[in-house]
Amino acid sequence: MINQEFLDADQQQRDELHDKTCQNQHHANKRSVQLYSKQHTITIFSKGDHVSIAIPALDRGPTDPKRIFGKVLEVDEQCPDYYEIVTSHGILDRRIPVSQLLPLPLSISLDIPTKRMKKITLAYAA
Repeated sequence: MINQEFLDADQQQRDELHDKTCQNQHHANKRSVQLYSKQHTITIFSKGDHVSIAIPALDRGPTDPKRIFGKVLEVDEQCPDYYEIVTSHGILDRRIPVSQLLPLPLSISLDIPTKRMKKITLAYAA
């Protein structure tokens, strides 16, 4: 009988600690979102937006540009932070994450043909 009371008190203490831990974790999550939002602007693109795509150093040569221009062709339904991009050379063969994209004003004209285009790599586009 004493053993059961001890186990019940121990379980109650564990439940209280678990609830307090969940509250603290929730508070820490809210704080980290606030700190991240102060330093970073999260941009959401839609179909047809003009974007500038960052080209990693591995995909470009020493004389290639660090960014190329393109247009959002499609937004991934399963993961909305990845976009299919079309450039003047063709459609990129992989989805580009939002972290590698910057918005371009519509005043910058893009010469992207409307015909059917082939899939190309980012290195080829650079």
